[in-house]
Amino acid sequence: MFEDENGNRPGDWTHRAQRKQQANTIIGKDDAPKDQQKKWYQDTFWVIFFLVVFWPVGLFCLWKTDWNIAIKIVLTIVVAIMVIIAFNLSLQVNASLQG
Repeated sequence: MFEDENGNRPGDWTHRAQRKQQANTIIGKDDAPKDQQKKWYQDTFWVIFFLVVFWPVGLFCLWKTDWNIAIKIVLTIVVAIMVIIAFNLSLQVNASLQG
């Protein structure tokens, strides 16, 4: 109805040629061969997400990434220290509640 000379309508954000492509093709995730594509647990977002939300899975994901070994060691130590602190705090709270 209200198309310009290229066939685009108001509010169109994709090219006509891209409309039938899959989203992964548009953003370039299918460009790499299948064996070189990252797995979901190697994605930086999921590593950080699971380190914060559920640390055992986060540590697994961390060690499956291609990050520098020094970063992996430092983050593992930080998570271990935080787990120890949380455990000690829970023991103190339980002890103070009991008597």
